[in-house]
Amino acid sequence: MGISDKKGKDVKPNRSRKSVDSVKKRKVRDKGHIPLFLPSNNNDLEDYITDNKVRLMDNIISSIEHASKNELPMAEIFCFDDSEYVITVSEPYYKKNLEHIYNVCIEDEYYELCPRVLQLISTLDEN
Repeated sequence: MGISDKKGKDVKPNRSRKSVDSVKKRKVRDKGHIPLFLPSNNNDLEDYITDNKVRLMDNIISSIEHASKNELPMAEIFCFDDSEYVITVSEPYYKKNLEHIYNVCIEDEYYELCPRVLQLISTLDEN
């Protein structure tokens, strides 16, 4: 999974995350979908992620659905409170992220998201 700047050039990440394609400092451009806001404080963020795992996965799925439906080059996934940083996933990585979410759902028995993930993967394969 790569991280790119606004011009699409690859840059080295300062940290690694499996489901994050890029972190950009900018205002949210797509007014049709609002990314989920996350706590800026690292300790609060860790607690939030632990307590809201299904909600976060659901938000990633919704963001990719919205971006795919509207033929956007990237899905805006998360923003941080009191920050202009936005975490995005670019189109070539939609399927990989969805497959990861599906595997997590199966492992952790969050079966309610599985049909939606499989349907979106199928739709992406058709396009």
